[in-house]
Amino acid sequence: MARTRGSGFIAVVWITGALKVAGAVFSLALVQSWGRIFPRPLMLLAGWGGSVGLTLYGALQVGSLALVAAGIVTPADPIEWKPLLWRLFVWDLSFLVWGLLLLLATRHYVKNRPRSAERVAEK
Repeated sequence: MARTRGSGFIAVVWITGALKVAGAVFSLALVQSWGRIFPRPLMLLAGWGGSVGLTLYGALQVGSLALVAAGIVTPADPIEWKPLLWRLFVWDLSFLVWGLLLLLATRHYVKNRPRSAERVAEK
């Protein structure tokens, strides 16, 4: 699909690229002071939801590819090792790492931006 440069494929590539940049900006908003301009419930929902989703996706992909690489699962088609190992150690592992780092950033956000009632009680 990339070689034919279909307009639908190009649109999908641009949209996913924009979503990844938005995810990076969101991750920074969790740990930077300027992130406080966004509503806390929205930040928590996106942070916890994103971290769970990315971690599960990455873990399932890495786990299934690791089973194939270890010879525990044998696919019906012949294995192309270079793409399999690239996906295992680079692409899908990056989603797992991103999810875990987002989890840590969201945890940091919760600890450093308490709810309104907790802020009033601290004063």
